[in-house]
Amino acid sequence: MSEKPEDALREDEKENRREAQGQPGDMAGEGNGAEDVEGLRQEVARLQQEKQELFEQVLRRQADFENYRKRVQRERAEWRDDALGDFIKKMLPLLDSLERALKSSDTREEKGLKEGLEMVHKQFMALLREEGVEEIACRGDDFDPHIHEAVMVVDSEEHGENTVVDELQKGYKLKDRILRCSMVTVAK
Repeated sequence: MSEKPEDALREDEKENRREAQGQPGDMAGEGNGAEDVEGLRQEVARLQQEKQELFEQVLRRQADFENYRKRVQRERAEWRDDALGDFIKKMLPLLDSLERALKSSDTREEKGLKEGLEMVHKQFMALLREEGVEEIACRGDDFDPHIHEAVMVVDSEEHGENTVVDELQKGYKLKDRILRCSMVTVAK
């Protein structure tokens, strides 16, 4: 039997299609299903492995982004606290002057001035507390160089050694940050 040229051309096209689809020419006509199934299983396993790797990569990226977001929030809060602390440091001499004016008005008979100063002082302190500023308590406490600045040392029989006897200027802190140490007198 001789093939017609058209049949030979069709056979070549079929062969080209099989090769393009990854099927060798001699296997296309044969029923070699076990090898095909095994090849498909390997391909499925490879794709599942690739899917798992991509999924883990997405999870890592989400975790990295969440960590970044938390770090930015923390840095923003620290920056706010630093800026607020610097501003309050500048305000403390005003508070000191106000407190001295209150003390000096005790000796004078100017009740109206004293009441006005007390109201301003009370409002000022409420504003500072609202922002997280606290006075550093020190009378009767042990001397701590981190929060106290010893200006004088005195002999005292009623106080133990290294005990704060008197406070000359109040100290303040913003959260855990010391804005100004308390100036104190310490017992020997």
